[in-house]
Amino acid sequence: MSQTQEKKSRFQVSREVQEEFVNGIAEAMLALTSKAAGKPHVADTPTGTPFCPTSGREYGGPNMLRLMLAGMEKGYSDDRWLTFKQVRQYQSEHPNLKVGIKKGERGVKLLRPEEVFFTIGEDKKWTFHSQEEARAIEAQRRQGAKLPPVQHKTLFYPFTVFNAEQISGLPAKEKEAPALTEQERNAFLEKFIADSGVTVEHHEGPAAYSHAEDVMKMPFPDTFTSSDAYYAAKLRGFYEATGHSSRENRQAEPETLKSRAFEEMRAELFSLLANVADVKSLVIHPATTTHSQLSSEELLDQGIKPNTIRLSIGTEHIDDILWDLGQALGQ
Repeated sequence: MSQTQEKKSRFQVSREVQEEFVNGIAEAMLALTSKAAGKPHVADTPTGTPFCPTSGREYGGPNMLRLMLAGMEKGYSDDRWLTFKQVRQYQSEHPNLKVGIKKGERGVKLLRPEEVFFTIGEDKKWTFHSQEEARAIEAQRRQGAKLPPVQHKTLFYPFTVFNAEQISGLPAKEKEAPALTEQERNAFLEKFIADSGVTVEHHEGPAAYSHAEDVMKMPFPDTFTSSDAYYAAKLRGFYEATGHSSRENRQAEPETLKSRAFEEMRAELFSLLANVADVKSLVIHPATTTHSQLSSEELLDQGIKPNTIRLSIGTEHIDDILWDLGQALGQ
């Protein structure tokens, strides 16, 4: 195979993988929208950030979003995800257990980034280089050598993971101690919603936000299976309230199938803030979330501009955090 053919093959594979990945996200969002059918969807047991139990590292960036949506769509209450190879590794390390992927289960495809370096010669042929070779070429160019410049791109390749609930014989996940007690967490969330100015009324019906009345209507807390489920539903309704004409005014935007899917996804993800005060990193836009009730002048008094983003660093590996931020800023 010529270098030109290899170039086309590698880039085409990456392009197709990304298209399949994006389509998977869109399909999951549409499935959630259809499943909701106008009713709030809240998992009985809200999960945390998807992670790999063999490495202890959380999935980040688009992969995290893909797995969160897949978990919501399938109703998984476990946030552990493993590759087939990792399942086999776990089995070999625990020979007393019978661990394996359940028959007929299908995994979720994720993206593995790979940095590639190449030069294009005068004959238009592409030559790929290792990172060390690329650095050496650039060093020679700085010294005056007449060599083609090194170009750099990020390609993506697929790998498949399975949720712990798709794997038989895997021990139950050990629960981590939260940074706040349940009572402290609940008090924090109550203050968070009260400070927003959004009106909350409890009634006998389902959880729903009324745009006409600008009121978030909630079932009584004792009708929920847990306080996690109650506050997940409450935060979901709170997100919908941010779209009111007195706030973000999202209702003024033309509604399409795609916009409905994204709105549903954002509401579902916002409900996960019931895990606030955990040890995970969090990025928010204060002007449209935590401080959406303030006027433009009041926001400026608080040091909050329209483009202000607040980042709360958790305990994830620094390489994961930097990679996630790089992916986000590169969009």
